[in-house]
Amino acid sequence: FSKGEKEGWEGKGYPPGWEKGKKKGWPEGVIPETYLISYSYDWNGNLIKEIKESEVTNLKFTTTFNYNFENKLTKVATTEGTVNYQYDGDGNRVEKTENSITTKFINDVALPLVQVLQETDALGNLLASYTIGNDLVSRTTATETIYYHPDAIGSIRQLTDPAQTVIATYLYDAFGNLLAQTGTVVNLYLFTGEQQDLTTGLVYLRARYYDPSIGRFISRDPILQPMWVGGIWIWLSPKLVSRPQTLYPYVYCLNNPVNVTDPLGLQQEECPPPPPENPCERYARTGRGCMDCCDFLFAPTFPIERGTGLTPALRNCYLACPPGSE
Repeated sequence: FSKGEKEGWEGKGYPPGWEKGKKKGWPEGVIPETYLISYSYDWNGNLIKEIKESEVTNLKFTTTFNYNFENKLTKVATTEGTVNYQYDGDGNRVEKTENSITTKFINDVALPLVQVLQETDALGNLLASYTIGNDLVSRTTATETIYYHPDAIGSIRQLTDPAQTVIATYLYDAFGNLLAQTGTVVNLYLFTGEQQDLTTGLVYLRARYYDPSIGRFISRDPILQPMWVGGIWIWLSPKLVSRPQTLYPYVYCLNNPVNVTDPLGLQQEECPPPPPENPCERYARTGRGCMDCCDFLFAPTFPIERGTGLTPALRNCYLACPPGSE
């Protein structure tokens, strides 16, 4: 990333953890022109300005970002228009105004992930209703009903009508950039089945917004805490971190978006979730007995006679041991 104009940093160089560099190529596709893209951040680590400058024509395209006191994105202004956002007291997005058109969201906050059930206009007139199952099922308006067909990570691949006719298809790259599509249906639920804004291209992931064109979040992980130690910035997590990439405040899905999603914008989820590991299977790989380990961890009294006094936990541990284990 190039140095560019660092607003809010007062000449102190780059934001914590960033280094100088260049990113060339237009994010939306390959054209016979290259761009130098520079980024500016505030002191909280939020992206506040993006400048794309053509290295051929010297034309500049500037996007600015505004945030509230909770570091929630409230406004994006681009050369194509302006988008404003509003949130409830719990931080859920309840309103979006895109190029002077306001959409209000009625959310189901009782679900494991907050989902939009209805959309209304600024006057409260119903625009659309959604059916939610394990994934997004359908969208119904005054004129039509469409059905969503996701892939393994939830990205919408097809839309069908009530007659089961395919009316739209979508093709993405690994990080969610739309490579190709068919159909003319206006659909904002795309990569990983989440809402994406037409003007900005940003994907709303509840706690933060994700930018597929650069493959990362536009604001830092609110769980990670920055600290100035020994003359450098470091990022600490209040939880035990088993993967170093989780310490990077902007990374999306451990840079593995093919197998991992992040619907909350806070932590990655593998698709499908891996089965829980038998703690004794790892113990057995050290040359010791898996079933002996089960006895030690789960037997009501130890030592025991193998096969007696089985508790559900002990029985399940035995069943998970590799064949031939002792």
